[in-house]
Amino acid sequence: MRLIAKENARLSRLIDNFLTFSRMERNKHAFQFAAISPAAIINQALEAVGERFQEPGCRLEADMVADLPLITADADSLVTVVLNLLDNAYKYTGDEST
Repeated sequence: MRLIAKENARLSRLIDNFLTFSRMERNKHAFQFAAISPAAIINQALEAVGERFQEPGCRLEADMVADLPLITADADSLVTVVLNLLDNAYKYTGDEST
């Protein structure tokens, strides 16, 4: 059940991404810029993909500098970017995923 719930969340993110890009192409998407911690962005992405990287032979580590300054960004969009990078790392890394 947990695996199905995680896959459902992943597919929902993909659909949301598709709809967001579609709105952007039609100039109908407005970004919500705000000050946010880079660590918060990374932690949200890690939480979303955490279980996927716990398979045998796979390891995910985050090494962040403490006290990074706030950035101005659309938090949801930035989390989506990091999730895309993590998903690609998972899919396209060889047998030993580190």
